[in-house]
Amino acid sequence: MYAWRVLHRVVTGVNPAKHGICLNTVFDPLEKERRAYRSNAQDIRVPTVYQLARKQGLKTSLARWPVSVGAEADWLFPEMWRRRWLACPDSQ
Repeated sequence: MYAWRVLHRVVTGVNPAKHGICLNTVFDPLEKERRAYRSNAQDIRVPTVYQLARKQGLKTSLARWPVSVGAEADWLFPEMWRRRWLACPDSQ
């Protein structure tokens, strides 16, 4: 449940209070998304190492990195999870 806050500390160099990723899931007290996992890169409040590298002219790639939908990268294969996608279909 808390792995993504540690991963984003690695790519930002700051703690979760600054980078903004405190839980893997979005805060959803009414459970409209049924424990939706974070996916939008705009949730990260500070620059990441891959953003800084790209600004310096380096090529960047993100493959299945959490919270990477819409991230600034040359090659982007974002990781997206929704609880309903993980559910097994009913067997008949």
